[in-house]
Amino acid sequence: MLIVKNDRKEINDLFARYKDDKTAIWLYSKTLYYYKNNNMFMAKDALKDAVNCNKYIALKLIKWTAFMQMSGVYINPMLFNEANFYCEESIHLWKKTKGSIDWLLKNVLKK
Repeated sequence: MLIVKNDRKEINDLFARYKDDKTAIWLYSKTLYYYKNNNMFMAKDALKDAVNCNKYIALKLIKWTAFMQMSGVYINPMLFNEANFYCEESIHLWKKTKGSIDWLLKNVLKK
């Protein structure tokens, strides 16, 4: 909700309070927040950590998971379930943030 309101003070307080939280959901939320506020250095850094934690979230956001499933690549079910949960809860935030999905696609493909 704070990302929708873009309450920078509260969000930055949360980031400071939970600076050691390295869960994928937290890292993707940080990525979106930084992107939304045009802090590309921090957004790319957060995205790198997020993808390392759970690449399926990024792939699901850019709609590449069907390709993975058809290709026969092993998919970790726990991480895939986490990706489903995050996307169900947050895809609307990414879609609402102009250019974020295209930026994500471009930066995920670079990796």
